[in-house]
Amino acid sequence: MERVAIIGASMTQFGQREEWIRELLAEAGRACLDDAGVAPDAVEHLYVSNMASGEFEGQTGVPNALAHDLSAVPAYTARIDQTSSSGGAGVYAAWQSVASGAPR
Repeated sequence: MERVAIIGASMTQFGQREEWIRELLAEAGRACLDDAGVAPDAVEHLYVSNMASGEFEGQTGVPNALAHDLSAVPAYTARIDQTSSSGGAGVYAAWQSVASGAPR
């Protein structure tokens, strides 16, 4: 089993925002990559914790769109939707991927 560490983090500003989910994810994603010092083309797996963007905003395929917006293509992408526990479930899915040595 591989050792796993979180090496970068980011978030968007709290409050009323005009941007939709895809723009908010790209903003936070770019800042996270910068914080970690990781180039977008080095991203192998991209997990997006998101509940109901398709239902609330009509935006589906968000993980693939985010990979494109971050220039992280051809990263494997997955949307993690576990209602109020989506964030934790996303961290777990990412940890599991790294710890298992899952290939690109």
